[in-house]
Amino acid sequence: MKFEFGDLYRFIVSLGIFLISSAFVFPWLFLKEKLELNTDAICKISSLDCDVAHTKKEIIYYILKSIPVISPVFFIVGILVVIFGVAKWRKNQLLLDEQIKIEHDLKQASLRPATQDEIIDKLESEIIESEPEVSCVNNFSEKVSVWERMEDKIAEKLTNTNVGNGLERNVIIANHEVDFIIKGNLFRRDCLIEVKYIRKGFNFGWLKEVFLKHLYKKSLYEQFRGKKAIALVLILIEDGVFSKDKYEELQTRLIQSNVYHDKNDRIKIFPVSQFMNIEASKMDSVLFG
Repeated sequence: MKFEFGDLYRFIVSLGIFLISSAFVFPWLFLKEKLELNTDAICKISSLDCDVAHTKKEIIYYILKSIPVISPVFFIVGILVVIFGVAKWRKNQLLLDEQIKIEHDLKQASLRPATQDEIIDKLESEIIESEPEVSCVNNFSEKVSVWERMEDKIAEKLTNTNVGNGLERNVIIANHEVDFIIKGNLFRRDCLIEVKYIRKGFNFGWLKEVFLKHLYKKSLYEQFRGKKAIALVLILIEDGVFSKDKYEELQTRLIQSNVYHDKNDRIKIFPVSQFMNIEASKMDSVLFG
């Protein structure tokens, strides 16, 4: 049989199959041959040949006597090795299948109209590149500062509530950045939080793309840290542009679409003031309830 060396667990499975096959092939190879064990004629020729013949006879007798023990051992060990290899191989394959499915959906969702925020970002970037004036740079720096202050406020809010124990910020996983990671415990998985601060609004295509990207980060996290996790996209919108009906409708559309995700994954959308006013004791139920 051919061993698979391209993957550790495939090799383990092929080793188990080899052991199972050996449990049947090994006895068959010995029993199918007609063994000439008459040493009298050989001993008349030479004492050395006689010794070799007797040694060979003893080895064959020992192997034949051991076959009833060796074959079941090979079979049982082979079954256990195959079960172990298939279980580990299946776990890795499920993660790879999930990543491929999310990447496929992500590519489909990437073809969409730009949001007002993205249009503004692009214009600011083009102005800075073409006319690097101090005023433009100052505007850009001010925008970055506003976002950084918002992240600090969110981190402070989470840390001071009943969900922020062991909070990690700006974690890089396989060249992908996660804004916040809330460490889990015996009763709850780790939670990966993607924060979006919206000033002008967004559409369904943008929401779907953001969610798929975050699911992909979660898949990478589970693969590289070896821990189950849940994904939470937290979207904070300026109070002046927040529309409850509009964004609830977008959430419903996303839930009803065929986007692959765990039932515990969440999208939460709040106006900035509402999120900042959530009581510390209620944060857990608001985010994960």
